[in-house]
Parts: sequence; structure tokens; C-alpha cells
Amino acid sequence: MALTSAIKLVASAVFCFSAGAAGSLSASGAIPEWYLYLFLWAAILATIGRFSRDSISAAVLLIPYLLWVTFGGVPNLGIVLLNP
Repeated sequence: MALTSAIKLVASAVFCFSAGAAGSLSASGAIPEWYLYLFLWAAILATIGRFSRDSISAAVLLIPYLLWVTFGGVPNLGIVLLNP
């Protein structure tokens, strides 16, 4: 359980760093921002899966977070698809 939480924490930190104004990973071309969304989404799903073994309510409480990341990723995907 600690490993999936640590992975999600690192993914969230990298995502916040890349989206911030002070030095963007995606602007330098090091990591495309869409991959960070996918990684964060997969980490949240893994955390939900792991938490569901111990507590269904803990897993259900992570669903709004997954929806929020999805909501943030859809406009980003639209921008990626519209720009060649």
C-alpha cells in the first residue's frame, strides 16, 4: 500500500512541477505532458485497486480524484490533437 501511495505522490509532484510556471518539463520537450497525465491516471487506478482490497470506502473516495484528473486531461488531449 505504501508503494502505490508513493508512486502516486511522485506522479502528482512531477505533474505539478511540469504544469507550474517555474520551469516546465513539457516546454523543454523532456517529457510530453500527456504522458504525465497517463502515468498519474494509471497510478490512481493502481491505488484504487490496492485500496479496494482493504477498504471499499477508501477506494470510492479516490474516484472523484480520478475524475478530476480525467477532466484536466481531456482539454489537454484536445490541444495535443489540434496542434500538429
